Amino acid sequence: MVDSVLTKIGADMSQNRQKNLEFNTNRRISFEQVFYTILLFGFASLLVLAPNSAQAAAISNTKALKTQTYVLKSSLDKMSTKDTAILDWRTQEFELTFDLPANDWYENLDLFLSAYPEGRVAQGTPLLISYNGTKPVPIYGRASRFDAHIRMDTSRIRLSGNSIKISYQTPRNADCLTPDDGQWILDLSRSKLVAKARTKNRDMQIIEIEQRMAHAMTAPKRVSITAKGNNKLAYEALAAQGIAQRMSFVPEFKLNSGLSDMEFIIGTHDDIRSILSKKSILMVSGARVLIDDRRKPTVVLTAETEAQVLELTRAFATYHLPTARRSSISLNEFYSGQKFAHGKILDAKVYKLSDIGTPVITPSWRPDPASITFNVADPQAVSGLLTLKILSSKGINANSRLSVKLNDQSIGFTHLDKTSKLVSFAIKPGQFSATGNILSFEPEILPDPSAPICQSQQNIPTILVDNTSKLSLTTARLSFGTNLNRLAASGAPFDNDSTLVLTARSEQDKRSTLQLLGYAAQQFGPKWSNANYVSALPATENLDQNILVIGPNPITDTALYFAAPSALKLALGKKVLSIPKNNINARSDQFASNNAVQTFSIAARQDRGARLQSGGIAALFPSPFANGRMIGIISSDRPETFTNSVKSITSNNYWNSLQGSVARWDTNTILMAQMATPLPASFGLAKPTATKAMPKFIAATQSWFASLSMGKLSMGKPKIASSDQTIQSPAGLQTATFEKKAWNLSTTQFYVPTMAQIKLKGQQTSRDLKSWWGEASTQAFETKLVKQWWYDITHNRVASFLLIVFFAFFVAALCSPMRTRKK
Repeated sequence: MVDSVLTKIGADMSQNRQKNLEFNTNRRISFEQVFYTILLFGFASLLVLAPNSAQAAAISNTKALKTQTYVLKSSLDKMSTKDTAILDWRTQEFELTFDLPANDWYENLDLFLSAYPEGRVAQGTPLLISYNGTKPVPIYGRASRFDAHIRMDTSRIRLSGNSIKISYQTPRNADCLTPDDGQWILDLSRSKLVAKARTKNRDMQIIEIEQRMAHAMTAPKRVSITAKGNNKLAYEALAAQGIAQRMSFVPEFKLNSGLSDMEFIIGTHDDIRSILSKKSILMVSGARVLIDDRRKPTVVLTAETEAQVLELTRAFATYHLPTARRSSISLNEFYSGQKFAHGKILDAKVYKLSDIGTPVITPSWRPDPASITFNVADPQAVSGLLTLKILSSKGINANSRLSVKLNDQSIGFTHLDKTSKLVSFAIKPGQFSATGNILSFEPEILPDPSAPICQSQQNIPTILVDNTSKLSLTTARLSFGTNLNRLAASGAPFDNDSTLVLTARSEQDKRSTLQLLGYAAQQFGPKWSNANYVSALPATENLDQNILVIGPNPITDTALYFAAPSALKLALGKKVLSIPKNNINARSDQFASNNAVQTFSIAARQDRGARLQSGGIAALFPSPFANGRMIGIISSDRPETFTNSVKSITSNNYWNSLQGSVARWDTNTILMAQMATPLPASFGLAKPTATKAMPKFIAATQSWFASLSMGKLSMGKPKIASSDQTIQSPAGLQTATFEKKAWNLSTTQFYVPTMAQIKLKGQQTSRDLKSWWGEASTQAFETKLVKQWWYDITHNRVASFLLIVFFAFFVAALCSPMRTRKK
């Protein structure tokens, strides 16, 4: 027994020694493995890092970037252009289509949906959600308001053509939805689409710049502009216009590098080389748009000379970027692209509706409103007649109707009781706006009561506005060139041959100026992209052009101050404007607010007298520096209020309320401070010279009457000089005989003016006479009115004949008493 125990103990000790030996062997092997692994890793690191170091020393273009992870989000109303979507028997499905920025990898895509029921919605009936053709996911709202979070299938994410479908499921044991099933209302303003993304390890491409700026999820809210060089002011102004035209809103502009979502760097190679991260991009020649290697998107506009940079910046403010899948484009590629276009500007004439826009009404029992957008050059003086040819399918209830609205105000409706119908709607003066007029067509379709609901859902109705429809615009009164609504609608009269004087000095005022320029570009496009940009009035020899002054302290020139309208002088004199009771120029419908409560409060305040506080001011008047030129001013009555004034005027309500020769506004009110007045008769006429200018008949007649008043009549009749002769002195005038011409009275065509032409001619003549009598425009009266009168007579044979008969009768009557006395 003892032997057996010892034998067992010995065996156990032998096993323990064997385990210790194995452990030591394994430990020795593991140490060797770790040592050789470290050694091999070191050699591998040298092999990998050595080529990259060599490339870095040679300034390579393939610099590795660290990927960034960030969150993109947007509310659904910004992606679908409407606030709510209704799901019921008429429209059982809502589809949201969208694209995603191409410069990112997407890890997650989440939908946050908010909805609420109306009517008798069944508790067990769900909403179905499908993403890019996946199996629908049911959401049970339990017949009450809910907020749901749905994560989309990441394997289905694509860069373009994404689709989210939300549908109202048909209840169990039912063939279709009926009006008794109520409706679900999707609150798109409270719903969001959120994406978690990370940047791709490559440079951004040119095609992705406008995609990022226009997309609701990636549009930069803050944009910095870093400009260098002598044309820095023009670079900043043009870049702001080009940026705003590529976006749906005007971003907050920053000057120089700072906290921003996107940056633009503009200047010559030498000026911007020190601020670039990737200086190798300057190795190219010519004017080019480049992408810099930074953590945020950075666009570079550069060239060798400042003239090339200025031309490149003007092209950036005028044309879309080409769809190039590379990080560099040249200046010539801009000119082959599409030019910015923002709404058609309508004048007083007849337009085909298809020339303005195409209203497309989607076939459905609840179609979305179709609309067209346009600007009107003179909205206060224009009235319209809209003539529509409407085609509709059969099976529609005769009580269905099509409503027509202009700027959310109804101008009429018609019942869809015929398959083809021609109707007309009158538009009164004042219903148009300067910019952003929206003419919308809103169908309200009812089913045939004799047909079952399920059968009606299979026969989807169609409504079409025919291409022969037209919009006729006419002017109800005279239109004056000093009216600010023309500036608001089209930027007129400031165009290529104009100068914009930007007087801002502080950084805050400069940012506000850029915001105003960007907003104006969104309203009427690149009208000011070829203008000159300066910080003060040009020299005397360069004042023969239209000048628009933007910024605080707009008037520093004495001649400009004396030529300004009285209301502008009053505002710049720090006077608070009092609105008298029942002032015709301060009616409640001329205020900026569209809110009924606010309009009522303003009207009530107007009735008891109100005071316009310190704020913004805009004016348009003839230039004192050059004949036929205009001066425009957008400023504030106090320099410290310029920023707040720009915030107010860059809203659609305020901008479209600009009218008259002078307009003033504060944070609550905008009104016309001075009515637009007709331009003087001499406006736009060339100044008379010594050898040309004044008609010879007028000069001779003046000399003749002058000699009569002095009692020295040295001639018998005033001489009618030929057109190629110079004006002779009174002493050199001699009696001339009239040249006889053949005259066939039977072939004479008589011209009978219309009553409207006679009325307008009489009004213009009355204004000219008043101006001449007040010694304000004597020269204009002589050179324009009499010249036009003589031209009309000499080119009308009947009038000439009657004038000769009148003179003959007058001379005979004058001489006959003298003969009687002699006898």
